Amino acid sequence: MGNIDAWISIFVYFLIVGGETTPPRETPYACPQECTCLFGESLQVTCSLKHLSSIPPTTSHLTLKDDTHGTLSAKALSLRNLTSLRHLSLKGIGLTGLHGRIFQGLRLLQELDLSENLLREIPRDIFYDLRNLRSLNLSHNALNSIGSDCFNRLISLQVLDLSHNQIQTVDHNAFLQSQELRSLYLDHNSMVAIDTGTLDGLSALQHLKFHHNPLVFLPNDFCLYLKNLKVLDLTATRLFFLEKEPFLGCENISTFIARRLPNLRSIRSQTFSGMSHVRTIIVSENPALTHIADDAFEGLQDLDILDLTKNQLSNLPYSLSKLSPMKVLALERNPFTCSCELYWLKSWMKANMTLGILCGGEGEEKTLQETLKNMTCTSANITETRVTSPTRLGADALLECNTTGNPLPVKTWVTPNSIVFHYYPPDSRFSPIFSKHPRGHHQNLTKLSTREVNRFHLLPDGSLYIEKISRLDIGEYLCFVANTFSNASSTITLVASTENLLDIEIESILFGVAVAALILLITLIYQLIKFILTKFGCCCYDANSPRARQIRQILENLEQYRTDQLDWIRQNYNMQAQKVKENCAQQIYRIRESYAGQVKTLRGFRDYGTNQLSSMRDQYYDQVKRVKEYSMQQMQRARENYIGQRERLRKFTVQQLIRLRENYKLQQKTLNKIMENIPSINMDNCRMGSCNQTDSMMLDELDDFPLDFEADLGEVLEAPDITPVSSVYFTPEVSSLNSYAESDIKGERSEVLTVKITDDSSDEDCHESSAMIV
Repeated sequence: MGNIDAWISIFVYFLIVGGETTPPRETPYACPQECTCLFGESLQVTCSLKHLSSIPPTTSHLTLKDDTHGTLSAKALSLRNLTSLRHLSLKGIGLTGLHGRIFQGLRLLQELDLSENLLREIPRDIFYDLRNLRSLNLSHNALNSIGSDCFNRLISLQVLDLSHNQIQTVDHNAFLQSQELRSLYLDHNSMVAIDTGTLDGLSALQHLKFHHNPLVFLPNDFCLYLKNLKVLDLTATRLFFLEKEPFLGCENISTFIARRLPNLRSIRSQTFSGMSHVRTIIVSENPALTHIADDAFEGLQDLDILDLTKNQLSNLPYSLSKLSPMKVLALERNPFTCSCELYWLKSWMKANMTLGILCGGEGEEKTLQETLKNMTCTSANITETRVTSPTRLGADALLECNTTGNPLPVKTWVTPNSIVFHYYPPDSRFSPIFSKHPRGHHQNLTKLSTREVNRFHLLPDGSLYIEKISRLDIGEYLCFVANTFSNASSTITLVASTENLLDIEIESILFGVAVAALILLITLIYQLIKFILTKFGCCCYDANSPRARQIRQILENLEQYRTDQLDWIRQNYNMQAQKVKENCAQQIYRIRESYAGQVKTLRGFRDYGTNQLSSMRDQYYDQVKRVKEYSMQQMQRARENYIGQRERLRKFTVQQLIRLRENYKLQQKTLNKIMENIPSINMDNCRMGSCNQTDSMMLDELDDFPLDFEADLGEVLEAPDITPVSSVYFTPEVSSLNSYAESDIKGERSEVLTVKITDDSSDEDCHESSAMIV
């Protein structure tokens, strides 16, 4: 941003000075009195807005200055005739707004400077004709937002300066068409967050400056499409931490700057792993930065300059010692603690002769180099492991793992059940890779249950105390120790004595017998309740009479037979259609092969064979036509066969239903004759109520009959045509067939058979039995 302003100032000064010193040349256009003109290969004009009347139409470089120090509307400017304009500067002329016609026709414009004005918004399609614009400067205005259509037409834009505004939001589609953009300056604005997808279209971006913005966090896809980004500046933002996800994809970044971040507290694990080729990292002057993860700089083999000055770091990650030697490692003005955690710096300081790093408390500050020279540090080692023995099941156990080393090593216990416990000595500043883990957790980092927390305890010396051990606690325990220089591990086997094993076996047998007896008792009670309910007929009522179930079974058999026949007919039809299709394909293939062979034979006799080829082509088309007609005839015959078989099946179903109805009529007539021949003396029994029982024995009351024969028959007749229509070889729906089947039995559907059993000599106490069958 500052470089662009300086370049513009030098350019304007050059125009003014050059216009004053270069002798005028003869041109077809006179230079206006309010302007200074420089005539060369191109016409460069610098004008004052005061009393400006006209501008030469061949001007290629135009700079307008405001001597009135007032405000100016874009409507007062007329640039429509300047079709040769390539460079336009409207810097500091008090523009309050832009209208839709101000840049119309400037198709050759390459640089546009609108900085230091009073612009509050960018109208839609204001840059419609500026397809060749490469540099746009909108800095030092009053813009508060960037819409989605502001820069859509600027397909050649390479430099965009939006710094020193009041921008709070940027639409996620604002830069979608800016695929040629190389430099983007958004510093000194009011942006709190960057929406997801805002930077997706900037695949060619190399310089990105967000410094001096109140940014609180970066989206996880921040670098997803910034494959060519070289410089990223986040100075004076309000980020609380730097983490890995936002920088994944920025593998070509060479310079990363994060200075003066007042809220930055930590640099998390593998933060810079996505910047595999970074050469310069500047993270300085952050008053709240106290912690850097041990693997934050892991894998940065190209790193040359690392600036961590003026932070609040008391320790440095050990992973820095594994990097290749850097040209500059700046660590001044940090409250480092004089401990063995920084012992690895001793060899590095010998090579670089850095004497300015101090450590220690106030009044006792010493150079870190002198302190490390007199410090004795040793690697971690396990001297003794033991467990209280013998141990009985249900008793307590103590596992000890004695260690040596300076600084005191960190201990980790792993139980046979994959439960992990971490122990950190007092005043330990060593940060291993598992420093963020809970003190006690499972192998998958899940929390321990309340029972496990109450049974396992870490003592102040790092020993593991277990209350009331069980069979699950028996096995090998791993003790792992580590400090800044090395690590070591050892196993401890926890065993239990067999003194009380007999008591445990007896208790197990008694418990098994009790469980078996309980299951047997529950089974007996269930069977007894089931027997009682069955004995007294509770919950065992069958709503359908045997006669009704018999008729339902007959109908279900008919429906199943009908379904099977339809499936067989459909399969047969499909098979015939497939054979016809294959036959057609084979015939066409044979004709094609014959045609190809004849053409190959006659290829050498091209002049003579012209007529032969024509006749052969006609013969080929005629044969193909006959094959197609034969295929259509076969398809028609198969279709008619399918329709006839389906019609016969439906007629057979109707005949079966009519035969069932006639049989039922005959039974009812026989029953009526029997009832007419019954002596009148049996009517007394009918009055006593035995008539109903006798009738029900012969024929159940049809009121309890749950079937609707009319509906069942309608379902048979009105069953939908299930012929598949996905292939051209399948028969389409035939509405006439359905109408014919319905008309064939139309009279039969409305017939009602009523059977009435009564006696002229009986009184009204005898019941009438009637049934209706459709």
